[in-house]
Amino acid sequence: MSAELPSSPNLKLQKKLMRRRSFRESWPVLVWIAMVAIAIWAYKIGGQFHHMRGVVTKPTEVISPVFGGQLIPLGDLAPKDANGQSKVLAQGMRIEVGDVLAKLDDAGLKLEYEAEIQRIQMQNTDQSVDLWFQVEDAQNQLLQIKSTRQKVQDELAALIKQKVVVDREVERKIRPATDAAAIQTAIEEKIAEESELTRTSENREKAIVQGQTKIAELTAQAAVRADPNQSSELKLLQYKIDNTVIKARHSGYVEILHSAPGSVLKAGDPIITLLKDQSKTITALIPEENVSGMEVGTTVYVAHPNTPKEFETGAVLSLSPAMSQIPDFSSQVRGRMIRGRLVELGNMEGLAETLIPGSSVVITLEEPSTIPFLSWLLD
Repeated sequence: MSAELPSSPNLKLQKKLMRRRSFRESWPVLVWIAMVAIAIWAYKIGGQFHHMRGVVTKPTEVISPVFGGQLIPLGDLAPKDANGQSKVLAQGMRIEVGDVLAKLDDAGLKLEYEAEIQRIQMQNTDQSVDLWFQVEDAQNQLLQIKSTRQKVQDELAALIKQKVVVDREVERKIRPATDAAAIQTAIEEKIAEESELTRTSENREKAIVQGQTKIAELTAQAAVRADPNQSSELKLLQYKIDNTVIKARHSGYVEILHSAPGSVLKAGDPIITLLKDQSKTITALIPEENVSGMEVGTTVYVAHPNTPKEFETGAVLSLSPAMSQIPDFSSQVRGRMIRGRLVELGNMEGLAETLIPGSSVVITLEEPSTIPFLSWLLD
């Protein structure tokens, strides 16, 4: 008895049911694969979500000297008002870029500068004087040698003439041959003496030339060492003198006057705290554990915590070399401090107008994604 083959419609239905069952069993895996693929795509487009919370601080700058010294009155260097009259620095006073804020007494440094030039000149003068004496001695010796050589040459010429006469007399047997031999011996001695004097004269001439050359070299070296652009000692002193005049690098207002004329300061002591104009920059304190990825020029994305997707693109302009701390205004705990480094962010015109000192900001080093749930997933 032969088996019955299923009809064609039943076979199609069974295959369809099997495919549905297979899909229902495998769809969770497919969904996860799709989510991972989308996450990878969003990661590449949106960037890494390494959020750093910072606190906006006052855009202040502490003006301090590079080297220690005593403050003196500004005098004619003081900032001028609209009428050209000198202004006295006071709290709240308007400051423009380039205004002189402080002046250190540079009288001692200028004396050191002049003394260093004289020391260099004296050092080379002493060597030059010794060489001048040596050259002068060589020139006097050369004159004596030339005089002696001339005398020897005259005596040699006389002997040669005498030998001619003696040779004739010997030929005529008027004089003995020994006289001619004696004169020849005297001539040879004079020739040897003249040769020695010639060598000595040449050596003295060489010594004179060498001495004069050395004197010229010392003079040139003295000029180089006395040149502020060449001497390391004079460069350092000139650098100190230049830095006795302390000018404003930013415009703003005097917030605190720490020191007055007559004060003796060390390097780094505060003179003035300047509240800088802040139209296009934000100064934020970034916690020390998050600031390691930043350096000058790093691109950053800054937003208010309440609107993290409305960010502005900026750049790190400067980082404070040392750690600072400010009160945590967002904390409910009184006296809680935040420790970190002050970071100045540029191109923040929009945010700089809305954020005030104490405001929190969210900073990312990569452009935030525009997909909210992926931001949460990849954070």
